[in-house]
Amino acid sequence: MTMAWAFRRCVVERYADFSGRSGRAEFWWFQLAATIITTPFSLLAPLGTDFTVLSWIVGLPLTLPWAAAQVRPLHDTGS
Repeated sequence: MTMAWAFRRCVVERYADFSGRSGRAEFWWFQLAATIITTPFSLLAPLGTDFTVLSWIVGLPLTLPWAAAQVRPLHDTGS
């Protein structure tokens, strides 16, 4: 499993799918990819309004896949 595969699976195939399970590798690869993508925009946001808007444009669509990726591993714990 690669980072690109995990990111594509979480964002494209399972965008807001809170059911089912996801493996440990999928979870961590997606977390790493989302962090790598959003961190530069978050660091540039204080520099001006344009960067703040760009940060929202990049970060907001990742909110649902991020939340779904957080919930799916909980199904393995019985929660």
